[in-house]
Amino acid sequence: MRHYPTKCIEETCGKPIPDLPLAKAFVKVQPYVGLVPLKEGFKRGSIWPNLYEPYVPHPKKIRR
Repeated sequence: MRHYPTKCIEETCGKPIPDLPLAKAFVKVQPYVGLVPLKEGFKRGSIWPNLYEPYVPHPKKIRR
């Protein structure tokens, strides 16, 4: 593991920046229609069919 030097001043390093929003979440409203059965929902990770996106790994790239 490489160590990259930081470019912060020691007094401010690791302190939060005031008034800086860290993150915003977007939660899509889900209608209660077409729900999958609970047992299947646990396997899929969601009971809403329109949220179901199974993970498909990308093919590995060959490094040269």
